[in-house]
Amino acid sequence: MNKGSTQGGINPFLGLGNVRLLEIPVFSKEIMVRIAGGSQANAHAAGTARTKSRQLLEQAKRTGEVFIEEGEKTAIRFLES
Repeated sequence: MNKGSTQGGINPFLGLGNVRLLEIPVFSKEIMVRIAGGSQANAHAAGTARTKSRQLLEQAKRTGEVFIEEGEKTAIRFLES
């Protein structure tokens, strides 16, 4: 191995010389817009799912508390409301 060409800190094989050899594709503006739109949609869906999961977790915790404190029937009514 030639020590002069390995200057990468974390990955010694990604020195500047090797990085310069990487081919980077250039996409049309239309494709870039489609990719960005898909990414934004995915980010929005992930945020919505995260919010919903937090709500469900809180509901489950509260239902467990009601079950312990007031019994099964009350907990079921609480869950159904």
